[in-house]
Amino acid sequence: MRNQLSIPDLNRCLVDHGVERVVRHLLGDQVKKSSGYLHVGNLNGDRGKDGEGSVAIYLTGPKIGRWYENTTDEHGDLVELWTLSRNISKGDALKEIKSYLNITNNSPLPAPRPSLKVVDSSKVDEPIEEISIPPGNERNLRYMENALA
Repeated sequence: MRNQLSIPDLNRCLVDHGVERVVRHLLGDQVKKSSGYLHVGNLNGDRGKDGEGSVAIYLTGPKIGRWYENTTDEHGDLVELWTLSRNISKGDALKEIKSYLNITNNSPLPAPRPSLKVVDSSKVDEPIEEISIPPGNERNLRYMENALA
C-alpha cells in the first residue's frame, strides 16, 4: 500500500468533497453558479464585469472539477486551481489540501469514484433497477443519485 496520494488522487478527493464547496472555499462569495458551471472573474476570486467571470469551473460531466480561464487560456484541475488561487507552490498546496480534507500520511487511499456512463434512455429496453456502490462511499451514492435524477 502506498503512503503518498498522487495529485490525481487528491484532485479526485477534492471533487468528491464537492466542487462548489472547494471553489467557494478558495475563491469566496464572488463565485456565480449557472447551468453546470461556476463562474468567477479571475483566479483571485474577483467578481468580473457584470457578474460574469472569465473563469469557468465544470460542476458535472467528464470534466467535473476542471477549470478554464478564458482570457489567458490557462486551465487545470482543482489542485492547480488551489495552487494558483493561493499563489503558493505545488508542495504547499498539496499540504494545504491534505489538511483541508483531513488526510494524514497514514490515511488509506480513498476508493475511486465510480464512473458514470450517459445512456440515451429512449434506447434502453429495461429500466436500471440497481447501482452497485462500494461500502463506505455514501458521498458517491449521493453524487450518482443526483447525476441520475
